[in-house]
Amino acid sequence: MEEGVRDRQRRRVRGLLLKTEAMYVYCINNRGLEKYLTIEKKYEVTDPHGYDEEFGQYTIVNDKGIENGYARSRFATVERWREYQLKKLI
Repeated sequence: MEEGVRDRQRRRVRGLLLKTEAMYVYCINNRGLEKYLTIEKKYEVTDPHGYDEEFGQYTIVNDKGIENGYARSRFATVERWREYQLKKLI
């Protein structure tokens, strides 16, 4: 088997593995983007790497059905969201 073919197969398998481990975030700031993001809504991160460090953003499908990158500061991870919700109850 040609080396290039093997590399492509490995990348494809890694991509499938990453896609099965879905990452979710909650919107905590939709200021100026009310048509696209809903406060306290859970969004699936569609970028297979989760967080784009180069641009400081998460790629999600917004409320209009458009895949787009949004600043990380607009979202809370599931773990952070749970902590916030628990604190509100106490």
